[in-house]
Amino acid sequence: MSINLKKIIKGMTLEQKAAQVLQLSYAHMSEEDAEMWAKRGVGSFLHVPGEKAAHLQNIAKNSSAKIPLIFGIDAVHGHCLNRKSTIFPSPLSMACTFDAPLVRGIARDTAEEVTADGLHWVFSPVLCLGRDIRWGRVGETFGEDAFLAGELGAAMAEGYRGGEGDRATSVMACAKHYIGYGEATGGRDSYDSELTYRKIEDTLLYPFQRAVEAGCPTVMTAYGSIDGLPCTLDQHLLQDILRKKLGFNGFVVTDWENVKHVVDRQRVLADYFDSVCAALESGNDMLMAVPEAYDLILEAVRTGKLQESVLDTAVWRILRVKMEYGVFDSPERCDEVIGCEAHHERAKICARESTVLLKNDRLLPLQKGCRLAVFGSHADDIRANYGDWTYFSHPIPNYGTSPERPFVTLLEGLKQFYNVAYFGTEYCEKAADCDAIVFAFGDTADMFGEWHDIAACSLPTDQAQLFAALRTAGKPIISVMISSKPMCARSGS
Repeated sequence: MSINLKKIIKGMTLEQKAAQVLQLSYAHMSEEDAEMWAKRGVGSFLHVPGEKAAHLQNIAKNSSAKIPLIFGIDAVHGHCLNRKSTIFPSPLSMACTFDAPLVRGIARDTAEEVTADGLHWVFSPVLCLGRDIRWGRVGETFGEDAFLAGELGAAMAEGYRGGEGDRATSVMACAKHYIGYGEATGGRDSYDSELTYRKIEDTLLYPFQRAVEAGCPTVMTAYGSIDGLPCTLDQHLLQDILRKKLGFNGFVVTDWENVKHVVDRQRVLADYFDSVCAALESGNDMLMAVPEAYDLILEAVRTGKLQESVLDTAVWRILRVKMEYGVFDSPERCDEVIGCEAHHERAKICARESTVLLKNDRLLPLQKGCRLAVFGSHADDIRANYGDWTYFSHPIPNYGTSPERPFVTLLEGLKQFYNVAYFGTEYCEKAADCDAIVFAFGDTADMFGEWHDIAACSLPTDQAQLFAALRTAGKPIISVMISSKPMCARSGS
């Protein structure tokens, strides 16, 4: 394999090498530009719909470089950007199961659906620790415990890869975000963190160690910085700890526009030229969503600012993973498993196992056929159930799109067993005629996700006011929290 890779790299032009270390966003360019980049030999696209992936792959295979593309996708809890896919509970919900074999199975199902679309690479598992609920991305994590995150993250990486007989449906896992992304000051997304390297190695590193041990072939660098130095430019993190200490031998990809962020937001370098060079020299192998880097890399090598050997190392790592995962052998894949019954059944099992009973004053279980008054928009909103990273939110937000069946909302499920009256978000005095009240509440789309950090983790005002009104009915209340993360919801509020 190494000999073949050396021959391939030796035969590549500088332009082909510069293109190979880039991953570009299909959703943010025209079809003509995507075809141009495929001909040029770009290493990867992200967020390409299945039918377009085959077209671009064919162009890449017939280009002068003849190196197949890898297509990346944010499959955080299933192949959720495809509206026909199986949408599993969020990683935080998966953590509530404490069931590593189940999580491994979810990853295997996801790999089958992703490869059915002709894609090869999933940006998962998320191995940040969710320790500050002000942070908008807690729901993408396996929670606050490093050991649990490590065990479930390793199980997920193993599931994505599959076993000996799963080569055709094996996808590349990506351990992210390396490292300390969830530790940002004040719970602010992509912000500086008050971390020491000792805390990193004692607490935050374990999940990544387990992912490497499980054979995870790629790692994504975090947006944040440690003591003012962006993780993307931290050679100690990327070289000494990740590669030498943990033994990672795959390739490292930056997060979205990280190379630009170190200039525009973190302001540690003067321009993109310096940041592109520094990112590659620090140990990043692929630069995400920075098409400007192509010309800058060419200029840097030609002027002696960047050694071509640095570029060769990055290309070698990328091609080695492509070969290991069979992209050269069979870059086009096709199966009819997206949203199949077996995958939906596993999603149902996970939903049941991840449900957490916080308190029960001998009210549950309810008698079949009893009269329920149901309140709250979350009771009949599948978007609230799904959470982030679905076809509603990415790659371009479209919350008004119609949801794809099959799914069952809380309200629909209750109607199968009880005599239900649904009153929405306004209090109704008829609630006093029921046997019990079901109040469905939780955070909304503007309260979670990237850049959606919050200072107050309490219920939205309208939900708190509705709950206060429901208490005046004098009936037992069953509160069902459908939320991306923990919330401060006091019974007396």
